[in-house]
Amino acid sequence: MSKEVEAKLVERIEKICRGFAISYDVEVTAQFSHYYPPVINSSVKCVENVERIVENLLGKEAIDSQTRSMASEDFAFFLEQKPGCFFFVGCAPEPFDVNNKPAPHHRPTFLVNEESLKIGSSIFVNLARDLLQ
Repeated sequence: MSKEVEAKLVERIEKICRGFAISYDVEVTAQFSHYYPPVINSSVKCVENVERIVENLLGKEAIDSQTRSMASEDFAFFLEQKPGCFFFVGCAPEPFDVNNKPAPHHRPTFLVNEESLKIGSSIFVNLARDLLQ
């Protein structure tokens, strides 16, 4: 998402609310909380660096550049100030069963496949090494 898309969504929701108000002769108030900006990877170079490293470590099939997320994330504030790239490592327990999805983050039953810690660390070590060269 982008700030422009967010503004368009707010505009459309307000129009829908006005339509309901007119149709049902009621008063409708929409309130929006804008706590976090959208997470926008602000540097193509950073994205390409992460993808190259992930491909070298795990193979091209490990890269999913199509999935979109509307998750709120503190990292968005950093991306507004400096070029960067936000990415998911993935930590679902193996074997992954689509019909029996693991509990999401911030739940008491959430489980981590600890191999993902090695993968994430390897990505960051390689990024740092590349930046230092």
